[in-house]
Amino acid sequence: KIISKLTEKGVSLNEIGIIVGSNHNAAEMAQSLEANQIPFFIAKWDFENSDVLIWLQKCARWCVEREQISFQELFLFWKKLLYTHEDDMRFLQDIELKVKLHKVLTKSATKTIVFDWCIFLIDQLNIRQTLVDSELYPDEIKNIDILLDEARLRNLKDAKLSRFANLRTPNNEVTISTRHSCKGLEFEVVIMLGMEDGKFPYYLHKDDEIALAEDSRLCYVCVSRAKKTCILLYSSIYTVYSHKYNKYYRIDQSPSPFWFILHEKFGTDDNTFSQDTF
Repeated sequence: KIISKLTEKGVSLNEIGIIVGSNHNAAEMAQSLEANQIPFFIAKWDFENSDVLIWLQKCARWCVEREQISFQELFLFWKKLLYTHEDDMRFLQDIELKVKLHKVLTKSATKTIVFDWCIFLIDQLNIRQTLVDSELYPDEIKNIDILLDEARLRNLKDAKLSRFANLRTPNNEVTISTRHSCKGLEFEVVIMLGMEDGKFPYYLHKDDEIALAEDSRLCYVCVSRAKKTCILLYSSIYTVYSHKYNKYYRIDQSPSPFWFILHEKFGTDDNTFSQDTF
């Protein structure tokens, strides 16, 4: 509802940022936007943006925008990976390695879905075998598996290769970010979720002066991501499921102390709304 109102006012999706409390909240928000057919961009994914995954993204970009990426750059990284990990392919001549990489990349360009493309490229270049027992990238195979899980089942499921190629750049998409990942981002409109008491600041931080100060600093960082408008959202009721009792509970919520502080300073009758009056 908020996003549709904003776009009606001429705000582009690129200029809307949604800031949530955790990666789990980001995944839930992504599912909600997808269900409502609103394109989205996640500023921080569950997989690490490692050297190898950045290289994979550049390979994907070469496949979809060949003139934008240097093949020589892609080749040199792969060659270094082979030599660093003492892969048997390092004994091939440079021209043989270049031909192999070019053939694999060219053929991979026919795979238009991210998951299919990743599986093909990783298998054809034996990336997993190269990285076994890697001292330089000890967690990289796990990191690749997280990427494949994202592409097979989650937010990159059925996504076009161009999406992966431009993973860090929104393209007419709403940006989703966690509070800790939003530093450096800027939007015309920021929508902050989770402004309930006990959620932000976290309830265990209330008697911890240092942790509370960090939450306060983080709140300032989030609010200051907005160039024009910051929308603070809190829920009056949370619905939670108890596995122990196999039932749902409705829990009343109140606004965060941060919400009260900001509302006291900036809030008016004209800019304070409920779900029904927005």
